Amino acid sequence: MVRLNIGSNIKKLRKRNNITQERLAEYLGVTYQTVSKWENGTSLPGISLLPSIANIFDISIDELYDIDKHTNDEKISSYEAEYKALCAKGDNQGRAELMRRALAEYPRNYKFMDNLARSLYRCDNIDLYSTEIIMLCDRILEECKTDSIRFSALQTIARIYNDMGQHKTALKYAYEMPSITSSREFFLSEILTGAERAEHLRKNIFFLAYNAGKMITYLASDSRGIGKQLSCEDKIRMYNAANTIYETIADDGNHLVLNGKFYWHYRWIAENYCLIGDTDKAMKNLLLAEKAAAETDDFIRMNKERYYTSLLLSKLKADPQGVLKHWQGSHCHKLYMQLQDKCFDTMRDMPEFKELEQRLKDE
Repeated sequence: MVRLNIGSNIKKLRKRNNITQERLAEYLGVTYQTVSKWENGTSLPGISLLPSIANIFDISIDELYDIDKHTNDEKISSYEAEYKALCAKGDNQGRAELMRRALAEYPRNYKFMDNLARSLYRCDNIDLYSTEIIMLCDRILEECKTDSIRFSALQTIARIYNDMGQHKTALKYAYEMPSITSSREFFLSEILTGAERAEHLRKNIFFLAYNAGKMITYLASDSRGIGKQLSCEDKIRMYNAANTIYETIADDGNHLVLNGKFYWHYRWIAENYCLIGDTDKAMKNLLLAEKAAAETDDFIRMNKERYYTSLLLSKLKADPQGVLKHWQGSHCHKLYMQLQDKCFDTMRDMPEFKELEQRLKDE
């Protein structure tokens, strides 16, 4: 009787979720004939498959297996927390491996699929993973109903097609994403009230300022378009403009997450000063880059949520686990490696430069 109940329940849940026998078999790594045998009661799924079957259907009762919903949620939260920690460390391969393990347990968790696709995109030897990334994103876009996950998958699949030289296909996916004015963030600014509205507005201010700075740096460093036409002086002005935006919203000097952006900007400014032969200003900006890199590393190392205190960002939380890196190691060590670039060769005999290199190397 148990045999018939399990098979009929699998069939009922499969049809309710609009999943074919072939797709269920693909999720579980078995043949569709095996699924058919379960459903007609001639065989039972192996005990090791039962948790995955239950998770695919997101059931909350023990029709197939004794899975407690609270325990299930805790395991998913644990995977998500570990994933964020690996992102903060820049361990792209580690977070990809973690998501593979998570998907073995939760084959229809689209957030885990999205995380895996994004992680693989940041791994070395991207050509090895392009087919898998596209497959994961296609599955999300075909089946997932959660917009935030779908939009994330659209970003990833557009990027991978663009990297593969299929620009028109990349644009097709990119244009499926909503415009800024159609976003949840803009709309909630209109309808929230009280303290909840104030917090949301601060988040929007941070988001828009942060991304405005990013767009300016994209413009300055664009090797495919206008960036080629800009002088070093123009690029310096642009990077300084991005810094001014960040200084405006965090005008008390409590930069927290923003320090990571300052670090890159000051380093780029120094590079352009080197190219025009002004090594004194280049040195000044490298020291500012060092300070921002050290403060970013301290923020991550402390692993403690902190709050902005400036007028525009007051009470907005900064989470070190939200810092995303695509390389392993500290920001200070990253700066040390970048100083080996030939553009800094004219500075190597400067005492300050030698001292900076040694400090960064010792970090």
